[in-house]
Amino acid sequence: MTISGFHHVTAIAGDAQQNVDFYTQSVGLRLVKRTVNYDDPGTHHFYYGDAHGSPGSLVTFFPWGTQRKGTGGINVAQAVSLQGRESSRPFRIARVTILESNLEASVRLLTETLSLEQITPTSFRVADDQYIEIQHDPTAPPVKMGAGLLHHVAFRAGTEESLRSWRERLVAAGLRVSAIRDRYYFHSVYFKHPGGTLFELATDAPGFAIDEPENALGTRLCLPPWLEPHREEIATRLTPVQFPT
Repeated sequence: MTISGFHHVTAIAGDAQQNVDFYTQSVGLRLVKRTVNYDDPGTHHFYYGDAHGSPGSLVTFFPWGTQRKGTGGINVAQAVSLQGRESSRPFRIARVTILESNLEASVRLLTETLSLEQITPTSFRVADDQYIEIQHDPTAPPVKMGAGLLHHVAFRAGTEESLRSWRERLVAAGLRVSAIRDRYYFHSVYFKHPGGTLFELATDAPGFAIDEPENALGTRLCLPPWLEPHREEIATRLTPVQFPT
């Protein structure tokens, strides 16, 4: 039972159209999936990644429109570094930095509970060429969540069986852990770092081709079966966006 890398990172965006334009045109990522925030179906949820929507390449956004911009602070992921293609290496998440006030508790979570290898006092290997860094500042102010901030960081848990085992381990460690959530393209659990950062463990399967062929990923609004009966209502609530063709 090991973490095999980052699965995705999720952030809060402002304007939905600007988000799509920037990540597809300026950054050159593929829009892998157009769906909604399952906990708030009136909000878009955009997944960007490599051509296949591979775990570890995924950067996702909830565009909150004109709501306030976030103010960075403690207990939230601060930055994510993306690695482009080099020879046969696909695009993927390379490094995530979190800001924490309690360094000892952070190290204990990453090494003892999640079994990550400690490289330096504040750097931990998630997988080959993938790292999580702690920025330690006991005086940092609390975060004010909003546009421009990372919402959570997800790790690859592997199979359903492994995810269940991970959940038992997290509960035994005394962490606040959610029930297993059905995110349709993967199943996952969320848990709070002792300092407050939100983490997620997610399965690799079933993947993003469950409701669209791989060569057509991101070309239509996809809803899970439990939201499909409300498609018309949901579509009218979403901010209009011009998507790449």
